[in-house]
Amino acid sequence: MSPESQSFTRVLDQIQFKEGDEPTCIFTIDLDFSQIPIEKEEETMNKNNEVDEDGEDNSITQKFQDHINREKRKNLKKEVLEGMSDGELFYAWEEFVFQDEDFLAARTKFTEDFYDYFLKGYEYYVYGDWNNAKVEFERANVRITALILILL
Repeated sequence: MSPESQSFTRVLDQIQFKEGDEPTCIFTIDLDFSQIPIEKEEETMNKNNEVDEDGEDNSITQKFQDHINREKRKNLKKEVLEGMSDGELFYAWEEFVFQDEDFLAARTKFTEDFYDYFLKGYEYYVYGDWNNAKVEFERANVRITALILILL
């Protein structure tokens, strides 16, 4: 994986399988699927709350539309995470992370500030400085929360 692609990952922890072995890092990719815009299908949305010839209300409630959007995001997540073999994923990764609009949208709230604070917290965590680690992790969390409020 290129250094550019590695920049999309974040280390979460280290594990050591046997005493004396080099620790193995565990990484994650930060994605928020709720940030992916869902296209509303015209046939399911009736903004005018019109009634058809049979007297049936053709409008759909916002709650039901939210449910539909959640299901679409769930299916998209499943396709993205389970849709490729390991070999296919490896070769498609470089192109995917830099060009896929949905992937980039799912990463919008994970800013450089977030990663800077998280990395500081992780370094404190690795060296056993739990108090400072907690402070930095909370600062990272605030960056995401503040951006969510801005995006709303």
